[in-house]
Amino acid sequence: TLMLLLGAGCEGKTTAMLQTAYELTKGRSEWRVLRRVDDSQSFNPVEIFGLLTKEYHWLVVLDESDRIAEAVFAALRSFPRELQGRVHFLLACRDSDWLSAGANDLSWSTVCRFEEERLSGLEGVDAESIVNTWGQFGKEGLGDLSSIPETERADHLIAQAREQAMTEQGDLFGALLTVRHGRDLNAHVRLMLERLGDRQFSGGGNLRDALAFIAAMHAEDLGFLSRPVLAQALFCPIEKLQKEVLFPLGQEAAATTTSAFVFTRHRRIAEAVVAVLEQEFAKDIGSLFFQLGQAAIDSFMAGKLVPNLAAWRFEFAEHFLAAGKTPLALTIARGVLDREPLNYRTLVDVAHLYRKAGLPEDAVQFFRRFPRSVKSSRGFYFEWAVCEGEVGEHASNALLAAFSLSDDVASVRVDNDTAIRSLAGIGIAFRDLWLSYHEQSFRDARAAACYLGLRLKIDERSNADFRKGLQESIADGAEVGAVKVAFEYFAVGVVAAEAIGTTAEVADLIANAKDVRFGGLNRLISAFDEARVRRSS
Repeated sequence: TLMLLLGAGCEGKTTAMLQTAYELTKGRSEWRVLRRVDDSQSFNPVEIFGLLTKEYHWLVVLDESDRIAEAVFAALRSFPRELQGRVHFLLACRDSDWLSAGANDLSWSTVCRFEEERLSGLEGVDAESIVNTWGQFGKEGLGDLSSIPETERADHLIAQAREQAMTEQGDLFGALLTVRHGRDLNAHVRLMLERLGDRQFSGGGNLRDALAFIAAMHAEDLGFLSRPVLAQALFCPIEKLQKEVLFPLGQEAAATTTSAFVFTRHRRIAEAVVAVLEQEFAKDIGSLFFQLGQAAIDSFMAGKLVPNLAAWRFEFAEHFLAAGKTPLALTIARGVLDREPLNYRTLVDVAHLYRKAGLPEDAVQFFRRFPRSVKSSRGFYFEWAVCEGEVGEHASNALLAAFSLSDDVASVRVDNDTAIRSLAGIGIAFRDLWLSYHEQSFRDARAAACYLGLRLKIDERSNADFRKGLQESIADGAEVGAVKVAFEYFAVGVVAAEAIGTTAEVADLIANAKDVRFGGLNRLISAFDEARVRRSS
């Protein structure tokens, strides 16, 4: 038999699983329990089956089982005959993790007797039991509930559980926090942090340092702090993290883990921890995010598998910019880039962040200082073009945007989305050059860029923008009626932009605009035109 216990986070799955194991084996000397204590460890059937001696019946208990579900399923398909009938499995998992891991798609009923139980909601009998147990410890056990009449306490707990169920945080634990520590949660957290500050671990830090990192991330609803990143930030050997950090924090009901990530037990705890650290321990919470961002890259560089690495590189700083914490966002972004200064993708994102923050002068310097010897992408040159345009270097903007579509960037051929983005940017650059210098080559080049853009597969907004640009150019005297003519106008405009004068860095990249070729773009547009002809015929 394999029994699966599912529920939301902080819903009491682990407690229910351990209580079940206890009740099943209580007073039955022929039964033994084999439990995985470190949920980050893999499932090794050879090692585990070797422990299941014949003189006992065994219950194998596995929490956070989403990442090992396939390994368990594979083991059951070749289950040793001598173990059949006396070894059973009890698994627990967040329902969302079980589904996202694809474990629900495995044909469990073909390899075992499979049963599933879901924890959902708090029933009256359980609420009465919980409140009565707290009551055995008097006012200290009841907390805020001590001020509520005894006959109403269970109903109050149930009401809070239903309210917490609306928050996606796990209704049971949130309700426990609210009814017991609703008024003094910060005081409760302060005492906990004082204790944790005295408990050291390998690497020289203490458990308060560890909880600070975990709570800072959870309070911001950033759900991608993994074990390798936390270990790196704490300078704690990752093989000691579970025993010396995560397990004792779990005993304090302060932290919990999924199979991949680390959280506090509830976001209300995270918010209280952050508030107390800032107000009473004078902790700079912003510096924690900076350290974590660099730790993620350091951990990756050291060969560790960092789940959701892209979030650390790109989404992390963006989160704080969106929250109005611009200095912190830029500090985090720059810290990540400092760890991998030759990663052009990271540079593009950091420059984009600076530009969104209204600092194009700083953004453009990232590109100008980037070594020309490092091969970059079309997106790199386009973002550089936009930055040059925002600091008034319109000729450099036009030349770089055109270069982003050229055959000189040979790593990947031009695709539809890249062409749309770059042609739209080029149209704006040539518009600005036309308004500044009134040379017909810029007017015609703008018309050409818009005409070519309309030959692509575009959405309504792009269609409207390209048509507007083309109509304005025609109103100014431009004439474009064929793809071949458009490419000729386009090439002339690029050369004319070079003649205006570009920055030294752009001139170093593009030695002669006459040599820039657009064969890939031409093939792309020809393919769309041929498809239209086939459809019309």
